[in-house]
Amino acid sequence: MEVSNDQQDFPSKNLQRRPSYGDAVSMSKSSPQLKWDLLRRRVKLNTTPAHGVCNAHTGMRSILKRGISKTSIAGSENREQQEKPQYQNTYQLAPYKPFNVSQVTEAIQDILEALLREQEYDVTRISKMTKRITEAVKTRVKSMRFTRYKIVVHTVMGSKMNQGIEIGSRGLWNQETDSSASYFYENRELFAVVTVYGIYYE
Repeated sequence: MEVSNDQQDFPSKNLQRRPSYGDAVSMSKSSPQLKWDLLRRRVKLNTTPAHGVCNAHTGMRSILKRGISKTSIAGSENREQQEKPQYQNTYQLAPYKPFNVSQVTEAIQDILEALLREQEYDVTRISKMTKRITEAVKTRVKSMRFTRYKIVVHTVMGSKMNQGIEIGSRGLWNQETDSSASYFYENRELFAVVTVYGIYYE
């Protein structure tokens, strides 16, 4: 078979058939780059940006965005709204269980007698002991479950050396709902004053 001079002048690679999209499907495992080029050509034909410039990456992003299920996003928002509880206004202006001064005072007394009966005054340990007493009293009072009360515990400890001491507090107060309980304890070496404030909030 004779080949003309015109065909011999062209390189052999220009005579190869241009690949199609079907070839990309069959050659996806052997040639990933060929599949990507053909897919990019397809996106380029189907996608036209606003400024008239075709970009395969913007086309791919638009395809990916179209693939997101809108129903799943709406379903997640509805699920969050359903899980959030809806409460009606109670219009409650007074506590169901008010702050009981005598009950809190007895609790403070029991805790101080149990922790400080044989306790000696030690400067290095007095700070930890003060925190321990405060946490114990706060936990005990919270277990009484006074409805809608914020509990504040104030503890003062010191060495017993025949000195005088004055302890005061100041703050906003509602005489009808707010209250406080205090107890003073002492042994041979130290003293302790614990005050519990019960502040009602609507």
